[in-house]
Amino acid sequence: MKKTIRNSIANLLKVFSEYPDIFLTESDVRSYLFAILIRNNPRLLRPQKTRDDSFSIPIHSEVRWYGLFNKDRLRYRSDVVILVPEDLRVKDGLFRIPSKGFGFNSYYGIIEIKLRRINGDPDNKFLSKIKKDLIRLKEIRKRTITHNKIKKPIYYLVCLDKKNNIENDIESRIQSTLKLSDDIFLEYAFSRS
Repeated sequence: MKKTIRNSIANLLKVFSEYPDIFLTESDVRSYLFAILIRNNPRLLRPQKTRDDSFSIPIHSEVRWYGLFNKDRLRYRSDVVILVPEDLRVKDGLFRIPSKGFGFNSYYGIIEIKLRRINGDPDNKFLSKIKKDLIRLKEIRKRTITHNKIKKPIYYLVCLDKKNNIENDIESRIQSTLKLSDDIFLEYAFSRS
């Protein structure tokens, strides 16, 4: 599954470099990434049995993270999550499901997406948003890693930029200051329309 995620993101970056204007919104990017992921691994659309004998698929979008206990609510929303359906609960049983309507602990990967359009945020603000998303990924990792049955899930922040090439700023101002673990990746691509 990790290979599917890596290859799909590489493909997305290539397409963005060649045809940036097929992506007008982050939702466009997410939809296109879904299509690539499913093309690379059709199993992502195959219904699988859940922990409470329902059925679901591994790939989901806009997944809200609450953490384990109400006092530890994370209140983050991830663009794409590839989870383990066998660990997913969608029905109340011995334990109530969270208010979001489902609960799970195990996942293969989380992908966050950032798209800056030609008239988008100034460089410093966009860099700040990138840093904030990386901190969120680190926090989700920290809070969920001990309960995840998947060894070494992967975390990606995919940044697509149509305004300015800030690759050097990302390296000097973000990656050098944030200590990213070897399972958190930042992928950046610039392409002017």
